[in-house]
Amino acid sequence: MNDVNQIIQETLHINEDDLGVDAKVKPEVTPELIDTLMAGSPELAECDKDMLLKGMSVEMEHFDTVGGDVATVARIVCDHIKEFPGKDYYAALEQMEHELKETPEEEKTEHAPGGEEGPAAKELPAGE
Repeated sequence: MNDVNQIIQETLHINEDDLGVDAKVKPEVTPELIDTLMAGSPELAECDKDMLLKGMSVEMEHFDTVGGDVATVARIVCDHIKEFPGKDYYAALEQMEHELKETPEEEKTEHAPGGEEGPAAKELPAGE
C-alpha cells in the first residue's frame, strides 16, 4: 500500500510533512495509480484496466465515505464491473443519471407532495 501513498504524494506534489500522520488526501485518478492498485491487489487483476480507470474516476466521489481508502474504492469498482461481464457499467450508469436529470418539470410537479397547488385542505363533513 506504500506505493499508492507515494503516487498520491507525487500526484499532488506534496511530501509526508505536508500530509501529516492521519491525513487522507484524495488522489488524482491516473493510469499509474491504477497500475499500482492492480499490482497490489490480485482481485483487481480480473478487471479491465481501462474500465477500472473509468470507474475509479466516477467512484472517487465516495473516497471520504470509505475512510480515504483508495484500494477499497478500486475493489468496489471492480465488483461493479464484474457484476455485468461484457457490459460497460459506467456508461450505463452515466446514461441512467442523465435520464434522471432530464425529468420534465411537469412530471416533477405531478409527483411532488400535493401536486402543483400544494396540499389540498381536507374537507370535513358538516357538523364535525
